[in-house]
Amino acid sequence: MKKPLSTITFIIVALAVGWCAERLFTLEDRIQSHLEKTMTQLVGVPVNIENVELSVLSGEGSVTGLTVANPPGYSADSAFKMTEIAFDLDIISAITRPLRISHLLIDSPRVNLEVKEAFNSNLKDIVSISQSRQSSPLENTGEVGAENSVTQGESNSYPIAIEKLEIRNLQFKVSRGNDNWEGSLELIEMHNLGGGQGMSAGDLSYLVLKKITTDVLAQAVSDKLSEKVKNTVKKLKKSLLDSLLNQ
Repeated sequence: MKKPLSTITFIIVALAVGWCAERLFTLEDRIQSHLEKTMTQLVGVPVNIENVELSVLSGEGSVTGLTVANPPGYSADSAFKMTEIAFDLDIISAITRPLRISHLLIDSPRVNLEVKEAFNSNLKDIVSISQSRQSSPLENTGEVGAENSVTQGESNSYPIAIEKLEIRNLQFKVSRGNDNWEGSLELIEMHNLGGGQGMSAGDLSYLVLKKITTDVLAQAVSDKLSEKVKNTVKKLKKSLLDSLLNQ
């Protein structure tokens, strides 16, 4: 009787190992497909990813060439371009869930902000669409909380938790009619996204895009006001100098 039992045990173990191996070694494709699908559903415009790489030994990985297209009615090809996203994943969590990422770094992303009348913009449109597609609207800025909110049409089969998210050296271009200017943000940080249970990729994307949009808009306004102040001071100096010279 021992031999059949040993054989059955061996088969069960082999099947379990095979199942785990299949999940780990196809994780890259599943991550890419899942992100593209859920983000496209969320923002209402095409989201494309060139490649996802992941080491099943160290958990280190990267997402390259993530592009979020512009909504209809805007001229730039894309609203967001993220050339390189690096992350550190707890590999075991790919099986146990939620998918736990200790650190996610978005390096040198590019944002195109197009402003129309009444201060409508492409970024505002994307965030508004994203918010309207939340089944349970998120009330915070992404710090913990909202673990159970799920994007409409998404089963939340891959809940994600991120301990620390950094966006470094963000470059943005603002277009408002004939007025164009560029600016940058050195660092944006978010912590403990998803809390203990994790949240859907759609909800995480919404929080990150909303944070980027809010900070870019604030910096763009600040840069423009600074420019106007400098121009005003420059004109005042010239006026004073002319006045003194003509006395």
